[in-house]
Amino acid sequence: MLDGRKHYQGELASWLNCSPQTVIRLTQEIESIIGQSLATGMENHRRWYQMKSTSGLANIGSEFEEVRYLALSKDLASQMLSRDVLERIDESVFNLSLRLIEEYSSIIDADKRPEYFFHIGGIVDYHPHKDTLDKLVLAQQKRLVSFIKYRTTSSAYEDTREVVFAPGRIISRANTLYVLGAALADENDTYTFKYWTHLAVHRILLLSITNAVFDFDVTLPDSSVFGFPHVEPKTYRIRFLPGAHADYVRERIWAEEQSIEEEEDGGLILTVTVATESEIMNWVKSFGEHCQLLGPVAPV
Repeated sequence: MLDGRKHYQGELASWLNCSPQTVIRLTQEIESIIGQSLATGMENHRRWYQMKSTSGLANIGSEFEEVRYLALSKDLASQMLSRDVLERIDESVFNLSLRLIEEYSSIIDADKRPEYFFHIGGIVDYHPHKDTLDKLVLAQQKRLVSFIKYRTTSSAYEDTREVVFAPGRIISRANTLYVLGAALADENDTYTFKYWTHLAVHRILLLSITNAVFDFDVTLPDSSVFGFPHVEPKTYRIRFLPGAHADYVRERIWAEEQSIEEEEDGGLILTVTVATESEIMNWVKSFGEHCQLLGPVAPV
């Protein structure tokens, strides 16, 4: 009813799956809260209801600003969320807006497209992996060891390995969800730490949660460095030739511990602290001949 249009009693009854009498009762309850902001009338022998704006969009306060940013955050994260989660978020934002309607009677166009849209290419469809994500969250919250069957490559489905895993944090990186955690010794020794690792959620084929509890902390990702925090960080210098690739690197923050040296020819040298050496190597190779790895910086 916040879209500013007339809604007919019969249509509301059908949408709410209730009787016309229930619609009358509900609208009376709404009217008792927001007063004259709810208009009603007859048209061709049909009762209609319409929400009226009395304050205008210019008077929207901080509460509605927070709702708008919540909706924006949902739009930006929509590529990573399942449909049922998106529906629940939409419902929550809608209900929160209704609670604010007593103070602000503003028209919200339900059909309006988002003002901001985060468009990415080559995304992973995580809808089929909702059960895996739910299990990972449960295992992380209760610190339960899990047995995972994992596909190590995208091309060879038979190329799998089994991991006794202590799940930590789920993070998003390069439009992909990963779970950080620890690989344990084996299924007969679920308490001995083996090594830190990260697994792509969409490559988890099977996940079984055990009753065994791991008693160590899985470290949070270190946002100050480039890559996953599984090895001792190193600092590298990388030169980018003048052109679009240098502009691309110049305009972005790659890690908290980074610096950019501008060169006279329009190129630049990026100095960045790296947590995973193989990851920075692959990243450098992705730029082809436009990028040159100058080598690690010796520790002071």
